[in-house]
Order: sequence, then C-alpha cells, then structure tokens
Amino acid sequence: MRTSTIAWMAACWIGALGCGTKVELNTAAGAQSGTGPGTTYTTVPGYYDVVWDTKRDRVFLSGGDGVVRVLDTKSGKWTSIAVGYHAEHMYFDPTLNQVVVSLAAKDHSPDWSVDEQYGYIGVIDAVGLTAATPIPVSFDPWQIVADGTGYAYLSGGSGQWSHVMAVNLATGASLLSGSSVFNQERLALHPDKTHAYGATDLAPSKLERFDFGGGTIDKTYSSPYDPKSQACGDLRIHPAGTTISTRCGDVFLATNSKASDKTWTGDIGIEWRDLAFRPDGKMAYVIPAS
Repeated sequence: MRTSTIAWMAACWIGALGCGTKVELNTAAGAQSGTGPGTTYTTVPGYYDVVWDTKRDRVFLSGGDGVVRVLDTKSGKWTSIAVGYHAEHMYFDPTLNQVVVSLAAKDHSPDWSVDEQYGYIGVIDAVGLTAATPIPVSFDPWQIVADGTGYAYLSGGSGQWSHVMAVNLATGASLLSGSSVFNQERLALHPDKTHAYGATDLAPSKLERFDFGGGTIDKTYSSPYDPKSQACGDLRIHPAGTTISTRCGDVFLATNSKASDKTWTGDIGIEWRDLAFRPDGKMAYVIPAS
C-alpha cells in the first residue's frame, strides 16, 4: 500500500459500540486536521451499529431493543426512534436523506430453513427523525446498503447459504440474486453506487462483486484465490473508489476491469475492528482489533 495515498492513524473514531460504553467524536476542527482533541459522549453499552449523518452532524445507533437512538453532536441532544424488532446493521443514504436498518425478527442461525425465514427493513427520515412502517422481506436480513435511487440491498443472516436481495423501498417488491452466497455476507457499497463488494469469514480468501441497477442484482464474479490475502468478513472502500480494505489489513484494487478488479496489492500491517475514511480520503481512523 502506498502510504502517500492514505495516511493511516490509530484513533478512536466512534468506538466499539457493540460492547463498549464510550462514543468519541472529533470536533469539526479536529476532523479536518486529524489531530483535534475531540468531544466525548458516554453511552450505555449494547449498541449494534452506528452511522453518521454528515449533513446534520447526527450519529445513529441501533439497538437490539428495537430502538435507534440519535445523537446531535452540535447540541448533545438524544432522540429515540422506535423501529421494532432487533435493529442491527444500518446505512445512511445522503441522496434521499434516509437511514435504512436491517431488522431481525429472531436470532440468526445456519439451521434456519431458507423457506421459513423472514425479517424487515426499517426506513428512517434523517431530517425529521421519524420511522416508516417496517418493510417485510422474505429472508433473514443482515448487512444493508442503499443506492440513492430508492432501492436497498441486503445480505442474508441465516441459513448455511443465502443470497443478496434488492428491495424497492417504495413498493416493497424484492428480487434475489441468482447466485448463492454464504450467510452473513458483509457488503460495502462502491462510491459510484452501481455495485457493491462482499466478504464473509466463512470464505476468507474471496471477495464477491454485485452489480446493481434499477432494482436488479447480479453476482458477477469472485476474486481469484490468493494465499497471501484474507477478506476476513468485513471491508471498507476508499472514498475515491480505488481500493478495498479488509478487516485483516489487506488491500485490493477496485476497478471495472475483471482482469484487475479485486487484485491484492498488499496490507497495512494491522488487523482492525473498525475503520473509517475521512471524506477526502487522505486519512483513515482505525480501531485496532486488539
């Protein structure tokens, strides 16, 4: 990895919310320089996921109690939004000003028959902080992203094998990918919002690519096996859309050429628990796995 392209910095970004109690956010000046003192907010433990509405400086935190809590970092005010079920993965859609939430109806299990699975999608208005009626889906939802055109894309959380699903958020109509993937595939949406990459702990040396468009979904091709690299079940894409970073610290190319897309380029020398790029792509904030 060329360190001149991205400066890596070990820092507490939004905290280990799944089991921690502290949310730490940089002030506006600190976020620009990467050296600000930050403002600290203390929370109760047990949050599942967190996303940042960068337009309104609000942080959304999902909880297993069916509530998404929103922190306004300017005023310090908290707002609770009831979404029902187990609120898990979230994605902030800056185009439509929505936060979409995967809502699990029961515990995830590889033994849950695909024919019997169900779950929901929550849609939160990021401006008014209100939630629409949950949208039912025909499988157990896991990771979720949204493309800014009114479609959300989900990976399945149960069953030994699952799919990726495209859902029309206005009508509830859905479509499954033609090819199967392992359960609990982690999805990362490319900045051009026409495709996403996926990875799972069950197949650590493979990255998947899913092309989107108008609610269609196509699993195009997997990365070649490379014994030097590991996908490790979680991934982040550089804001410029040029590289894919995985939880084990490996870095892959992101291109629209099958010959070079998902090519392993090296590693950053650290396994991370969470990683967030600054919007300009010049710095990444890392919570080390240890």
